[in-house]
Amino acid sequence: MPNIESAIKRVRTTERSNELNSGQKSAMRTAIKQFEAALEAGADNVEELLKNAHRAIDMAETKKA
Repeated sequence: MPNIESAIKRVRTTERSNELNSGQKSAMRTAIKQFEAALEAGADNVEELLKNAHRAIDMAETKKA
């Protein structure tokens, strides 16, 4: 465990960032998997799922996830 105040703060910041990033990555992967599953099944809402997948990818990219 770090003793210096700035190092302690950095640990807290890193933990919070990791939580947020993993959430973004998970949402992105879920959207992609839903799109791929719908594409294979020939579902009617493929266009909407593609739009959601693009949105999730863009969000993850802007959040640096």
